[in-house]
Amino acid sequence: MITTQLMLAYIRRQRKVFQLCLTIPSLLCLAFAIIWISTGDASWEPWTVITAAAVAVGQLAMTFVENSLPKAIRDMDIDEMKSVIIHSDPKSDWTRTDTVISMNYAFKKDPNLRIVHSYGDDGVHIPDFQEQWANKFDSPKAASHFYGVYYGTALLEQAVLVMVDGGRADLPLPDRSTLVTDEFTYSIARIKDGMHTLDKYMKWAGISVSDISAHDAIIE
Repeated sequence: MITTQLMLAYIRRQRKVFQLCLTIPSLLCLAFAIIWISTGDASWEPWTVITAAAVAVGQLAMTFVENSLPKAIRDMDIDEMKSVIIHSDPKSDWTRTDTVISMNYAFKKDPNLRIVHSYGDDGVHIPDFQEQWANKFDSPKAASHFYGVYYGTALLEQAVLVMVDGGRADLPLPDRSTLVTDEFTYSIARIKDGMHTLDKYMKWAGISVSDISAHDAIIE
């Protein structure tokens, strides 16, 4: 099984070479077809059919290879990367490292995919956050912060988490009128939830999630 996966992965990495190789039977098929049509010589028919079949089999093989392996994160668009985050396991799929300037979470299967919170002013959204749901706890002070999603050095998306109750929880910023947050921001909060207080505090704050899918599904 491992050998097969390695072979498929190699073919996928070299797909441009294999696609280039398919141009040879494609050109031969075209040449044979032109000769057959222009001369009316039926002896060219088998050669046309054989080369056409070779092209079809080659294309089917490439399609099979493309569909047999998970899409590499580096080949995904922003929405697909956000889906990876949403469906990742917040504890086992991420590694946290802290520096003097930032908090960083790297996706283990591709560390280029990172969630970063800057400790500087650029990481602050609203230093004195005022919303009834956020200021209702024993410690009423609240502040909101940016969490950026990066691939390599490229910033793809930002989420806002609100630190409440003296830092005991970081809640996903909800819509002001409905107190509903989106699934992506909730997923960022789950990854950040080192104290395991997120869901409890969301319930106390009255925050719900717009579309909860299978969060325990892990990207292969």
